[in-house]
Amino acid sequence: MARKSNVRTTAFICWLVVVAFITNASESTAKDLTLADIGWNELTIPGKTPSQFRLTEDRAIAILSDASVSVLFRTLTSQEEISRILVWRWRVDVSVPATNPAEVGKDDRDLAVHVWFADNEAEGLWEYLGDAIKNVLGIPQIGKVLTYVFGGTGERYRRLVNPHHDPDGVIVILRPSGTKTGKWFSERVNFVADFEQAFGKAPPNPKYVAISADSDDTKSYGAGRIAGLMFQ
Repeated sequence: MARKSNVRTTAFICWLVVVAFITNASESTAKDLTLADIGWNELTIPGKTPSQFRLTEDRAIAILSDASVSVLFRTLTSQEEISRILVWRWRVDVSVPATNPAEVGKDDRDLAVHVWFADNEAEGLWEYLGDAIKNVLGIPQIGKVLTYVFGGTGERYRRLVNPHHDPDGVIVILRPSGTKTGKWFSERVNFVADFEQAFGKAPPNPKYVAISADSDDTKSYGAGRIAGLMFQ
């Protein structure tokens, strides 16, 4: 089982190497420059149209997905790494069709907040790549992943295996499809407790926080916002 996990983790990192290279080799227009100024970076997926991220005047991040998918992420500070609680507000103004978050090719969602943890299992590969290469590509070192979702089928608080990062990723549905649009909802998650319940052990320090929107499978249009993202 440990070998299977290592193989999948290595494959996932290799995918990120390709993604990070493509994203940095082309000038992505999907990311507002002011987001880059405050530490956000974008991961795009080869062959997929990236979603659009924009920092609003009230410091929310507006996300538009039009048959698209991509991920915005930033590195945590040392103080954020030792926290246990993550809070934020989010709203969906235009919802994408309800799909199953655990089924590859049918896992669109309105919005998602991800917590990415350090990956000790892949340490050898990262040492091989070297710090210089990693810094140039901007590749995030990802191990276990918790993904909190707004949208998708299933009841509130249901936990699902992340089909793109099995067995190292878990999805938690916070607001299923059908939740009222045009309204802000506040969230407060204990991601340490969620990690322990999902993986049966204490977590390493989180390293990154990420947000995304996904509508490439249903070829639909979605719009929403995330604000007040803060570790406590």
